[in-house]
Parts: sequence; C-alpha cells; structure tokens
Amino acid sequence: MQVVSSLFVRLVSYRTLYYVTVIWSVAACYASEPTMINLGTATRGGGFQLYGQNLAEVINSNDRSLHVNAIATKGSKQNLPFLEQGKIDIGLVEGNAARQALDGIGRRQANLKVLSVMYPNPGMFVVRGDSAYQTIDDLKGQPVAFGTRASGLRI
Repeated sequence: MQVVSSLFVRLVSYRTLYYVTVIWSVAACYASEPTMINLGTATRGGGFQLYGQNLAEVINSNDRSLHVNAIATKGSKQNLPFLEQGKIDIGLVEGNAARQALDGIGRRQANLKVLSVMYPNPGMFVVRGDSAYQTIDDLKGQPVAFGTRASGLRI
C-alpha cells in the first residue's frame, strides 16, 4: 500500500509540474523579456516551501521565457490574502484553507481559481512510540499541534 501511495504522489506531482509548465510556457511564448511570476510558498523548512522552490528551479532552468520567484511566506493563511492583493501571482494553499476561502466560510468569498492539485495531503495524529496514547479519544483535553500558527492549519 505504501509503494502504491508513494507512486501515486510522484505521478500526481509530475502531472502537476507538467501542466503548470505547459500553461506557463504557452502564456509566455510571446514575451521577449521573461515573464516574472511570484510564487508564494510557506515557512522555510516545510513541505510547501521545498515544493515551491524546486518547482521554480525546474521551470527557470527549462523555460527562458519565465522567471519564477519562490517567496517564503507564512503559508496558506498569508498566501490567500497576498493573492487577493496582487502581491503574488500563484500561491500554494492547503486544501481546507482553499475550500473555505472559495466557499466564503468564515470570511468573504474569494475570487480565486485552483490551477492544479499539488499532491494528496492526509493529516495524521502522531505521538511518540513510548506514549500512553493509543486512540484519538486518549487525546481529549491534551494539546495537539497542527503546523505553524500562520499556516493553513491551526494550532
């Protein structure tokens, strides 16, 4: 099952990279100067920042008509308003944060579009191997952390 999941993640990532590259390449064919694209990622050291930095490097090395600038941000919660304010052109946004923004849940409905799914992102409850916690019910009343405070996930 793990091999299938890993293969699926790789295929989804390659497909996403392919489609984004094709879209950007076609849009930039007519420009003599490289088209500058600001890509909002997330906090340094996290998955979105690494993904965005690698995506920018691949596009920049394969398409001279584009220059993607991967910008470290505070993640989904900052990328959404940055997109709306025009501070970034593309933002990496966690699925639940995107859905809430697009549906207007807890905020004004966002006028944004999803270009592509990056990769499946399941959440997991993880404890130390020697922990007494065995089930989700055991965590009732205990502190549980999800990401950084400014990310798409809440603490």
